[in-house]
Amino acid sequence: MLESYKNLVVWQKSIELVHEIYLLTGGFPKEEIYGLAIQMRRAAVSIPSNIAEGSRRKDLPEYLQFLRISDASSAELETQLVISKRLYPTLNYSRIGGLLEEVQKMLNVLLRKLEEKSDSLKPKTQHLKPNGFSLVEIMTAFLIFSIILTVFSSVFLSSSKLQKRAFNIQQAEENANYILESMAKEIRVSKISGPDSNCPSSPASALSITHPVNGNIVYSLSGTSVQRTVNGTVTAISSNTVEFTRLQFCISGTPIGDDKQPRVTILASVRSKKTQQQASVDIQTTISQRFLSDQ
Repeated sequence: MLESYKNLVVWQKSIELVHEIYLLTGGFPKEEIYGLAIQMRRAAVSIPSNIAEGSRRKDLPEYLQFLRISDASSAELETQLVISKRLYPTLNYSRIGGLLEEVQKMLNVLLRKLEEKSDSLKPKTQHLKPNGFSLVEIMTAFLIFSIILTVFSSVFLSSSKLQKRAFNIQQAEENANYILESMAKEIRVSKISGPDSNCPSSPASALSITHPVNGNIVYSLSGTSVQRTVNGTVTAISSNTVEFTRLQFCISGTPIGDDKQPRVTILASVRSKKTQQQASVDIQTTISQRFLSDQ
């Protein structure tokens, strides 16, 4: 999207912020190595990482998605700093607070400008005023109108069927998006059980994660229903009015030591059970995890 993400001041400042966070957490007690310290480091690293990855995307909405992830990571880091100051008030926080605030302001400005640009590229909808027949015309041309009315009735019935079909497909897509968003919330804060599986050559048919609260979770497709298995307990999470014809996962960044942020791309196809002509809607979304592969 841009000439180089390294020329972005917000990226440069976020790199400085990562450096300061590592210096700060280096002064934490040893028991915090796998606690607050690693959480703060991951949140800090996520900010410039997502800015860089988003800037290499060819699609503006994708770029905006990665910038929003960076902004969310900055809010996470801000909360963790509040906790850190209460637990370890003697450490030096003077430079970190100003840097984080500066990065958040620049992210908000960049997001606002790109959102305005995205809105300007959307096609404008033209509203056409329909024409109708006057009462005099109906009375003087009743026979002709009767023929036209018959034709229009046939068209209306066909149009109603098409509208009903479109509504059912839309409901199916909304249900699928809700399920994928629920999965994304858990994936972002969980550890992914690899191995990597690339798209489109070898996607995985199931995804296993370790959630910090809920434990082991597996997402998979059973027949046409999406299942969520938590510590051995299976629950169907898709609506009984829709059918999933595809649910696959592409995983990257899980090998230890590859210094890549783990990501999961979900590929799904869904259709409505109410629609006679079973047209499937394809959905794809990518989730960037906040955990690094060296955990």
